[in-house]
Amino acid sequence: MIKTMTSAMDWRTKAQELKIAKAEYMANYSKMSQYEQERIIQELNAKQERDNRSITAAAIAEWKAATLKLARAKTAAHRAWVNEKLAWDTQKLTAEMGLVRNSIEAEAVQRSHDSTGPDTAAAALRRIYDEAVQTSDKYKIRAAVEVLKTALPKFNAAPDNVRAQISGLAKQAQRDQAPMRVTEEMRKTVQERDQAYDEAMAIRKSMEDAHTAITGRDAMPMMPAHPLEKAMNMIYVDDKGEVFVLPPDHPDVRLEPPREAK
Repeated sequence: MIKTMTSAMDWRTKAQELKIAKAEYMANYSKMSQYEQERIIQELNAKQERDNRSITAAAIAEWKAATLKLARAKTAAHRAWVNEKLAWDTQKLTAEMGLVRNSIEAEAVQRSHDSTGPDTAAAALRRIYDEAVQTSDKYKIRAAVEVLKTALPKFNAAPDNVRAQISGLAKQAQRDQAPMRVTEEMRKTVQERDQAYDEAMAIRKSMEDAHTAITGRDAMPMMPAHPLEKAMNMIYVDDKGEVFVLPPDHPDVRLEPPREAK
């Protein structure tokens, strides 16, 4: 069983004390006799070996708890997103989309070649969208948004400026609707997910500082040699900013069970 310290801050304090002790040794090295140098470096080495075990065990224990909290928060946020989708009456939405699609297809036949004036295809689609918004009916609004997403190919014969306006309308409609689809559950779980991530990153920063205090070098999680470096790989952010939480035994982590801290 891992022995953790009584205070969550103890491992940080120990790391800071080790850092200060090493800095004081280097600052006073030239003033010491050879005997003092050897004696103090022996004491420092003993302290480093002892503190390495206790700092590493406590830091990783706290880090694992933070990564677990983040993983659960991510799952809850995803569940909230799924729940929003499942809350819609699919049959009712499909029916409303059919009505909007029929209106847009009729406009495509009548106005495909108009390039200017109040009766262009883009203007007609704008009226269809505005009418849906004015109803304040979430099914009519979403139906208009969903159909507008795929409306552009129906107007291949329209002038470029009109097609650009239709494309812009579709994007605007999606932006306008996005806040309407954010539920209280989604707001709450996303906030908790982001908070859990920030907390984990704060712990990681403390781990990096502790690693430097122990080893005398910056942490290099991409080429891990110390358990703290391996543990840092449990949270991975890809090029798109997506956050992944990896288990301790993942190939990119390979975190061995910590030895009991003495």
